[in-house]
Amino acid sequence: FDRTQADRKGTDIIATVYNNKDEVGKISISVKDTSSWSTKFIDQLEQNMTQNGTAFGILVTKKLPKGAKPTGHILHSNGKTYCVVHQNHANAIYLVFRLLVIKLRQHQKYLVDKEQEIMQLGKISKALAKWIMSGEYQHILTEMEGIENSAQSIEQLTERKVNYELNYAKNVKNELTKIHQRKLNACSFLKNLEELLKGEKAVSEAA
Repeated sequence: FDRTQADRKGTDIIATVYNNKDEVGKISISVKDTSSWSTKFIDQLEQNMTQNGTAFGILVTKKLPKGAKPTGHILHSNGKTYCVVHQNHANAIYLVFRLLVIKLRQHQKYLVDKEQEIMQLGKISKALAKWIMSGEYQHILTEMEGIENSAQSIEQLTERKVNYELNYAKNVKNELTKIHQRKLNACSFLKNLEELLKGEKAVSEAA
């Protein structure tokens, strides 16, 4: 709360609002400790707000204009918002206006961020459009088509190789089965021969 302007016939109090240690705005506060009301009080506050560059102001007075609520009478003029309030309720109104200043700054920051975001998207869109219209984009499409064709060829070659290996394994298995069967047949023949020789030997010995 700065009162230095009051000594120079300026604003009685200039309140600097901080949010998370960041300055977000100011509030012009005029104090009138008089027993009578004058519309000049409002004119003076508006002038002070213009000089201070503030969007919010508070007129604290002992005597209110006719019809005004002691808890606060909000007015809007020339893009400025201010409140005429009785001195007994000045603290509460200040807290409300402080929140308004914070919300206004947050809203302004949001708009600035969105504007920058839109501008950035616009730049990206222009760059993308320029790139699409260039020959480089067509070259990339051609290369991508070539990659797809090569991938399909590799897939076909792989399928052929797999089928070949499967057929090869099947043929090898068949041949191994034949060898095994022939081995069994040979063993059977040898067994029969052995039995025949044993029979001939027995007959010879008996004779």
